[in-house]
Amino acid sequence: MLKRTKIRDLTTAWLEEGPPNVEGDVFLFLHGCPDTPFTWKHQLDRFSTSARCIAPFARGIGESEGSRDSKRYSLDAIALDHLEILRESGESRDQSIIVVGHDLGGPQAWNIAHLLGRRLKALITINGPAAYQMAHRAKNLRQLAKSWYAGFFQIPVISDSLIRWKEKDLIRLSHRVGEKALVEENASIVKFLPQYREGFKTLVRIYPAKPAKIEAPVLVLAGSRDPFLELPKADELKPLASQVTIRVLEGGHWIHESMPKKVNQLIEGFLGKIKEKKDEA
Repeated sequence: MLKRTKIRDLTTAWLEEGPPNVEGDVFLFLHGCPDTPFTWKHQLDRFSTSARCIAPFARGIGESEGSRDSKRYSLDAIALDHLEILRESGESRDQSIIVVGHDLGGPQAWNIAHLLGRRLKALITINGPAAYQMAHRAKNLRQLAKSWYAGFFQIPVISDSLIRWKEKDLIRLSHRVGEKALVEENASIVKFLPQYREGFKTLVRIYPAKPAKIEAPVLVLAGSRDPFLELPKADELKPLASQVTIRVLEGGHWIHESMPKKVNQLIEGFLGKIKEKKDEA
């Protein structure tokens, strides 16, 4: 079901599925570029049978209104929008939140996980590193070669014009090399440029900072053939979280689309172990 409301003066939209109860878990699915929330179709179908699932449209995508204020695309501003969406959807402060992020939704997921505090039941990322990870990959030549386009996106006017000129071709290319399985309408790269530019400012700011650790369990899923990201390593995640599980699947960037059954099973198994530990405590 598509929902929308004004959040801090901007129309903001999201998909919401599942029982509107105030006791069960709530999934928050955060998509990346050049996607929409429909990238989570298989996960929404599966997990909305027993839990409420919320999947926001990124700022400027679909019916989520864009902004001329670049600060509305920062990680903190996006987190505030997502917290307000949770409130608008009727989420209770007693409910547990499971945050799932892919691609640009990854750093957003890591960021909001800190703000949720004890309400965070689990953090799950799918080919979506934290901003801290990407900042510290600046010396990784293989990662720089894979994410060169993010540097190109920092050039205003020129990158906007060139991408608009060939946007459909670029989207098809990224989907093909990344092994995307679903075709989405309203996909855009240009509309994500403000996120990439504000994200770059975040990388520069947090590079020397010592991150606070997430105490809730974290599951990191990655595709072995991801053309845009290097595989995650345990050492780079140690400063970020106390309980991290890394699983690498034989797939590309969009493994939640190309192998949804496997991804969903891994998520279910991960959450099942959390429940077992809680029951034993």
